[in-house]
Amino acid sequence: VAATSVEKSFTIKKAVVSRPVLNSDSFEFNGQLIKPTIVDNNATNKTQTLYYVSRNTGNTNVGENYEVILTIDASKFDNYRWEGQADDQRTLTLTYDITQAVVNIDSASQSDWTYLDSTILPVIKINKSFSVNYKYEYRLVGTENWTEIAPSDSGNYEVRITVLDDASGNANYVGGDNKSKVLTF
Repeated sequence: VAATSVEKSFTIKKAVVSRPVLNSDSFEFNGQLIKPTIVDNNATNKTQTLYYVSRNTGNTNVGENYEVILTIDASKFDNYRWEGQADDQRTLTLTYDITQAVVNIDSASQSDWTYLDSTILPVIKINKSFSVNYKYEYRLVGTENWTEIAPSDSGNYEVRITVLDDASGNANYVGGDNKSKVLTF
């Protein structure tokens, strides 16, 4: 009996690297650098050190589609690919947004001052940990017209404090439903 041989071609496919995720895909502006955390619950990814973070610089301002880029290690790329990506895609881009914060005044107080003393600004507590700009308007109690000029004559006054929307051009925060308070002193 003569031996016969058969040639068959076959492919060894790249192993799939499961897609890590970000700890959130949406963050609220907080006045600080926001840098998402990569969450990867796949034990193989962790033990094999299959990829590295090639970009996660973080951002501070409101915006959409900020990117975190993960790259399969060059020494592993011949045998691995990202889940849901083509075999030749070495990088995986994860995106996140930073949304506008809504600022409300939680409380405010105004101290009295004496004629010829310097103006004392109100003490204000807001629902956020970053600083914001305010508009102060004053009027004599019982009158209708508000002015941004602090009073200097003795009398009973009201001060209206208003959170101003972010004027940085980034629209990072806006005043909410409780963005104004009126106090009498």
